[in-house]
Amino acid sequence: MSRDLDSNVIALPPGRAIDAHTGPDLDVLIHVLAGSGKLATELGTVELTPGVLLWLPRRTRRGFTAGVGGLRYLTVH
Repeated sequence: MSRDLDSNVIALPPGRAIDAHTGPDLDVLIHVLAGSGKLATELGTVELTPGVLLWLPRRTRRGFTAGVGGLRYLTVH
């Protein structure tokens, strides 16, 4: 089944994580809406704060960890 443009808002409670995984066979845009946290990829760790905008190429390995105030971000793929 083919997919068109898709988006999701992900909300992680304080200290929670999405374990490292390989992303879909699609490029993904991440926009941090609120809170803070870290994104771990094959190339290193990125600090996430409101307003940060990231592009993750297809099949990028990624893991998210929310900071003390939680983390909310928008994904578009």
